[in-house]
Amino acid sequence: TETIVGVPVRSYENRTASLASGRDGSHYLVICAKDCVVSVCLERRSSVQVPYPEGEAGFAYSSLPSSRGMVYTGAGKWFFEFDPSRGEFLRSCPVSTDGCAAFSLAEGDDGCIWFANYPDCSLYRYDPATGRCEVVARLDESEKYPQSLVFDPAGWVYAGVGSERAAVHGFCVRTGQ
Repeated sequence: TETIVGVPVRSYENRTASLASGRDGSHYLVICAKDCVVSVCLERRSSVQVPYPEGEAGFAYSSLPSSRGMVYTGAGKWFFEFDPSRGEFLRSCPVSTDGCAAFSLAEGDDGCIWFANYPDCSLYRYDPATGRCEVVARLDESEKYPQSLVFDPAGWVYAGVGSERAAVHGFCVRTGQ
């Protein structure tokens, strides 16, 4: 049988959504739209609309559910940690002065969240345990679009970069190369 839940939010547009298992054991559809995040609890069939902190009014391009039950995204120059179980943002950190803070994201084996921004095409590491966010490397000097991030079992993070000149860049977490 099909159940129609309804329209969770009237928004300009959404560009990303994630299915997350919350810390409370419930499952959430987290929709990242312009100006806000909408968290829909699938078990309770309820939703909450939460504006981005820091007065951010930008678009989110990508989001990532983590193994810890959080959802990570970026809008404008800010990177955000959202707890769908509580329906609130826990942390935010400024990343980029222009463009999109988190264009692509991945979770490392150590639980850290790695993301790349547009237009700088820089790789960042966010440690949820400390709230520390740091730039790690510039992925490409001329390309602006870090389309995807993925980890391999050996501890390398790979970034698919570019729209004009496609390339794959690798970064070894252990050595920093």
